Amino acid sequence: MNDTVRRAQQSISTPVPEISGYAGGQVYQAIAFLTRQEEAAVEKWIPDGCRFARWCESGVDIISDQGGEAEGIQYFCNLYGIAQNETMAFGDAENDIDMLKAAGIGIAMGNSVDSVRNSADYVTNDVDDSGIANALSYFHVI
Repeated sequence: MNDTVRRAQQSISTPVPEISGYAGGQVYQAIAFLTRQEEAAVEKWIPDGCRFARWCESGVDIISDQGGEAEGIQYFCNLYGIAQNETMAFGDAENDIDMLKAAGIGIAMGNSVDSVRNSADYVTNDVDDSGIANALSYFHVI
């Protein structure tokens, strides 16, 4: 536990996760609390078939390179018979970029970094400033 972990969790308004030992079982995702510079040095150590998905300046998810939010959209579209171009996704971090591009309409939250905004079809207000409601209204969903 260090200040990097605290800053990362504070950036997404969530408590610091409980620390415990690995108890076995399949791992689908891991979190690494790394700066961008540390990520470059650590990347060579992650297993083949995995990739980083950054969600803040000091936090990255380590996920399968065959998985992620875009694959989740595709999975549920296939499961429920929904055309992918009929979906809408909201995101605010770099790990959301693939999802925003995969959705029919990708919406960046107002607090997003430029790379997220540039990947979106529309930029709305911050989530704390009715961003989701404003975007749903803009697109005549509500």
